Amino acid sequence: MAEVSGTVYIKKVKPMSKVTKVKSDRKRDKTIDKISEEKSEIRDEFDKLEKVTKKEIFVIRGVWPFDFFPNILIIDLNMVSIIKRNLLSRYVFPIRLEDIRTVRDYWGPIFASIEIEARGYKKNPPRIDFLSHGDATKARMYINALMDMKREKIELEKLSTVEIIKKLEEISQIQAKREPGML
Repeated sequence: MAEVSGTVYIKKVKPMSKVTKVKSDRKRDKTIDKISEEKSEIRDEFDKLEKVTKKEIFVIRGVWPFDFFPNILIIDLNMVSIIKRNLLSRYVFPIRLEDIRTVRDYWGPIFASIEIEARGYKKNPPRIDFLSHGDATKARMYINALMDMKREKIELEKLSTVEIIKKLEEISQIQAKREPGML
C-alpha cells in the first residue's frame, strides 16, 4: 500500500448564530409552502382533467347484424375517439378537437357513415360505417359545436353532461339555420 504524505489543514467553522438559524428556517418554510402550493395546483389540474375526461357526450356504434364487430365513436369534451374492431384486434384512434379539420356524414338508403379529417396525422382516421342516420347527424353536429366552443374558448367543465348536451343541441340548431341542409 502506498503512503500519502502531506499537510492537512483544518478550517474551523463558526457556529451559526440564532438570527441566521431563524432566517434559514423561515426561508426553508417558505420554500416548503411554495412547493406545497405548486403540488396542490397540479392536483387541481389533474382533478379538472379527470372530470373533463369522464364526461362522455355521445357514443355511437355501428349496427350489429351488418357489422359483426361494430365500430365505436366516442365524443367527450376534449377529444373524439374512434375504435375500429376486427376479429382478433382493436384499433383506437383518439383525435383532439383542436386537430379536427372537418367532419362529414354520408347517407345511404339505409345507413349513414361518418368520416373525420384530422391535421397532424399521416393518415386520417377510419370511417365509421353502418350508423343510423340520426346518430350520424347528431355526432357530426356535436363535434362541430364542440369545435366552435373550443375555438371560442368557452369552458364547459363546470356544466353537467345534460346541460352540455342541451347547449350543443342549441348550437347545432343555430348552425343548421345558418347552413341549410345540415340537418
